[in-house]
Amino acid sequence: MKRNLFVIVVVFMCMAHPAWSSSYLLPRNGDNVVGDVQYKHVNGNETLLDIARQYNVGYNEIVAANPGINPWMPNTENRIRIPSQFILPPKPWRGVVINLPEMRLYYFPSTTLFNDRRVITMPLSIGKINWSTPTGNFYVKEKIKHPSWTVPNSIVQENGLERYGNRRIIPPLDDANPLGEFAILLNETGYLIHGTNKPFSIGRRVSHGCLRLYPEDVSVLFDYVDRKMPVRIINQPYKVGKRNNIIYVETHHLLEEDVNRHGINITPIVRDIVRQIPGLVVPDDSWRQLDNIVSEASGLPTPLLKLPRSHTASQSQSNNFSRN
Repeated sequence: MKRNLFVIVVVFMCMAHPAWSSSYLLPRNGDNVVGDVQYKHVNGNETLLDIARQYNVGYNEIVAANPGINPWMPNTENRIRIPSQFILPPKPWRGVVINLPEMRLYYFPSTTLFNDRRVITMPLSIGKINWSTPTGNFYVKEKIKHPSWTVPNSIVQENGLERYGNRRIIPPLDDANPLGEFAILLNETGYLIHGTNKPFSIGRRVSHGCLRLYPEDVSVLFDYVDRKMPVRIINQPYKVGKRNNIIYVETHHLLEEDVNRHGINITPIVRDIVRQIPGLVVPDDSWRQLDNIVSEASGLPTPLLKLPRSHTASQSQSNNFSRN
């Protein structure tokens, strides 16, 4: 029944707008890049936030992919680049994986739900700098439909109760309830994956540590996650991928607290590139290109290097590209 419901929802949403193109078959040949970049012209008074929601991407993603374009008043002559291509997070590909710098969730349904292996990906909001979302291995503890919300003491001290109508408990479906219609509780006390009463906040650092999804995304995720499902939260601003014999890199801005603590260090991405192509000399031009890709932090998988066929064949046999 769940599977049939999901298919109906996906078909309906695809007819309504392009957002539900964010379900992809998992590559079977050692590749780990899915999707393709799309393009769209601005219509009328559309903002980049309107377009982001149409295509199921977040604010940070669409702004990074379109540098120099005013997100609130894009010109109708602008051709907007939709960041709808992704390097998958490191394996294992099971349950839910969330990458904080990317502000994106990846859900890997079990094979019992579909006839094929696939990934469903969604943009999200994460904790702001003084309320950072924790990394680590968690699991789904409970699911609540139409949750009420008790304003925590910390938020009362920060904002007061006036903005909530002087109420400490905000009832379900209330306009002031930030949890939206669905809440997925993690085993880490106080941390949830939930909907939102402010959809345009998706793709920003705005929460007090929780993870917000578009209302249409959380309704699907809620139906499919089960209690005890693993939820892995990682902090990986740089990713390396392979598709059709080409090495890609995808870079995002580091979280501000990481910049303050460690500065910018590209050693991890260099190490990952070398690990994926053992024995292959990387041209100097490719390293210079990598510096530019890291500086731009467009969030888009960018081709870096084409592998020789002989190297591809040996890699395919050893399957060294996938990390477990």
